[in-house]
Amino acid sequence: MKKLIVILLLFVLTGIARNSSAVSPMPFEELKPVSPETVCVIHIVHTPEHVKGIIGEESTITFLFQASVSKSDVLEKARNYISHKLNEEKVSSFKLECTFPKQQEKAQE
Repeated sequence: MKKLIVILLLFVLTGIARNSSAVSPMPFEELKPVSPETVCVIHIVHTPEHVKGIIGEESTITFLFQASVSKSDVLEKARNYISHKLNEEKVSSFKLECTFPKQQEKAQE
């Protein structure tokens, strides 16, 4: 008898749950994912060599750093990579984009 009552309650609750609608407290608020990491993207365009029949080539590399790494260390690693590429290959242009995680503001006392 107890099993029958429990099963009936489950069916009733399932029916109620299907008819309920989810309501967001702020329906127009769009949440953007926050990355806890520092992300640097380096885009390099290589110089074309028309004499040798080599067309321009593009490459992209992404570096991920933990949030605890300082901004100066991040930029130093990116600078070293770009410097190496400039010495190693013929580069016509490069672009560096770094996104640092937002730091929490200090509470005013």
